[in-house]
Amino acid sequence: MGDKEEMLERLKRAYRRCSEYIHGNVSTSRLLPTDINYRDEVAKEWITVASSSLLTVIHCLMVRYYKDLPAEQKGTVEGSLEDHYSHLMSVRTLLDLPMEENNT
Repeated sequence: MGDKEEMLERLKRAYRRCSEYIHGNVSTSRLLPTDINYRDEVAKEWITVASSSLLTVIHCLMVRYYKDLPAEQKGTVEGSLEDHYSHLMSVRTLLDLPMEENNT
């Protein structure tokens, strides 16, 4: 699966999960407290969905706008992109990093 397909799947899963909460899916509604209090498992799930969505949005913005940045601004973000997104082939290509060989 390519980066584009992976990002699309992440967004679909996040949208589906958020929709279950918003539209009152029975199995999801059971997870929510009836009173206002903190529930660790609900917070952890929200953080997981939010983190996945953030990764996807940053990837989309990077793929679309990185090429338009002036050279000095590219240098500002390259280290962070390499640190956090170098597992993605699109980022490795964009930053001219060596491609990992696939031994399958």
